[in-house]
Amino acid sequence: ICISELNSSGARGSSHSVHSLPGAQSAGYTAQLPVASWAESFETLLQDRVAVTYFTEFLKKEFSAENVYFWQACERFQQIPARNTQQEARRIYEEFLSSHAVSPVNIDRQAWIGEEMLATPTPDMFRVQQLQIFNLMKFDSYARFVKSPLFQACMRAENEGQPLPDIKVYLVGNEQVGTVLGWEGKSWAGQGWPGDSIRSQPWTHLTE
Repeated sequence: ICISELNSSGARGSSHSVHSLPGAQSAGYTAQLPVASWAESFETLLQDRVAVTYFTEFLKKEFSAENVYFWQACERFQQIPARNTQQEARRIYEEFLSSHAVSPVNIDRQAWIGEEMLATPTPDMFRVQQLQIFNLMKFDSYARFVKSPLFQACMRAENEGQPLPDIKVYLVGNEQVGTVLGWEGKSWAGQGWPGDSIRSQPWTHLTE
């Protein structure tokens, strides 16, 4: 599945056109794109790890970072070996989808799944829920992100030939987390991309 524009007629949160959900895992991650390209489409933004890092920071400020974490978890879930799917399916369910979820995502009633589904997990078992969250981010959060002071700060830095707001990345266990500095004193903490490892990049300052 390639990253492409969704042409579904469904409104935000719709579970229609489930097979057109963009998937980063097959397309692979591109090199850092120009900041201006982040505003071309949400699908374009998702192709760039750097863009998603700043988008995640924006979602944290809006108290909705669980949406992008859930989307990333679903992307990883589709790639893991079959022997690990049951354990990972339960982790995703308990973190994002159960009635006692730690970081619940906002899906409609028709997309709710019961715990019994975890007994026979399949790679696409969260696809409807992932599409709803994708649409929620695309039609709500993304539209605000490209008008936000954070995005404008990134655009201004690039236009002036300056580095983007500083990012410090380090490992905590097996997770990649970090901090974005220079934007209202806020910080970012996010998870690594599927199969990704910390590599030295012009925009990255490794600390640990």
